[in-house]
Amino acid sequence: MGPDNRGFFAAILAGGAGTRFWPASRRATPKPFLDLFGRGPLVALTRARVAPVVENDSIFFVLGESLKPALEKACPGAVGIGEPIARNTLGAVLIALGHVLAHDPAGRLAILPADHVIGNEVRFQQTLRDAFVLAERYVVTLGVRPSYAETGYGYIKSDERSLDHCPAGINGLPVAEFTEKPDLARAEQFVAGGSHFWNAGIFVLPAARFTEIARGVDPYFGEVVDRTAKATREGALSQALLQELLEPLPNTNIDKAVMEHCPELAVIPADFPWSDVGTWDAAFDERERGAENLVVGDSRVLGGTGNVAVSMNGAPALVLQNVDDLIVVVTEDAVLVTRKGTGQEVGKVVDVLRKAGRDELM
Repeated sequence: MGPDNRGFFAAILAGGAGTRFWPASRRATPKPFLDLFGRGPLVALTRARVAPVVENDSIFFVLGESLKPALEKACPGAVGIGEPIARNTLGAVLIALGHVLAHDPAGRLAILPADHVIGNEVRFQQTLRDAFVLAERYVVTLGVRPSYAETGYGYIKSDERSLDHCPAGINGLPVAEFTEKPDLARAEQFVAGGSHFWNAGIFVLPAARFTEIARGVDPYFGEVVDRTAKATREGALSQALLQELLEPLPNTNIDKAVMEHCPELAVIPADFPWSDVGTWDAAFDERERGAENLVVGDSRVLGGTGNVAVSMNGAPALVLQNVDDLIVVVTEDAVLVTRKGTGQEVGKVVDVLRKAGRDELM
């Protein structure tokens, strides 16, 4: 890397609770900090994936203050900005913008979720480089071509017009609209139409310009960025100040709060395998090629296929014998057994345990 990536920053958002990965995912070590495939925690994989494009000292994490020990364990020496309270991705992105502007008023900022799985990392890195280049003029999002009608994702519709001022060799398209989690009928229309993309939650922003767009939506959004930048420059960014800044914000995502109001928004098709790995079922889909089961930790499957068998660190050995299509996850203090295909419902277990007062299992 050299001068061509100067001014590039990356904020990795690592605040998700990941309740559908219970019992492995807990408050102290939620989904982004899990090693789901034996290749390292998802946060570490995300950082390593970005490192060929952004200098290490320009990569930082935004996460709950209580997760800093987990971050240090997963990514020793990483910079983490701890939030005392969560305000979805709106709060995280505004704080990240302030961090960037404190270091470089002309900086460009990539926003990346910490817990996604991406294949063909070389192609991802080239796409991210293209997005940084395009972010000189545009707010840029990466859009994944939908392979089926998923109702749990947001959708981005590309415009039929060509993108003005698009550098040669970069496949940038104008964005016509965002749609947040459509019903099945609309999702099927989107997929059939061919002009919609899944919203992967990966953005590259011209930090100063995006701050002014946010300020135009709500002056307080700009104030959060300004005060974060000032405190960061002065070495005075404290939990008390972040609490004061975040508390008045709505608990909503940056897409709905600001992205939908951007006048200069472009999408680059994400031409690489992508998954948000939202459930144990989705984790199974990311198993090693040719493997009949997803086997993690001290686990074995004898005479069965289609299983997810997970024994987390410190848990007993797990053996599945002559069974198919099960999800079995064992930790030191809990066991989950369910049918594959029902992974979306695991989050309900957490609700039941919370109502029962089983805080030690949260």
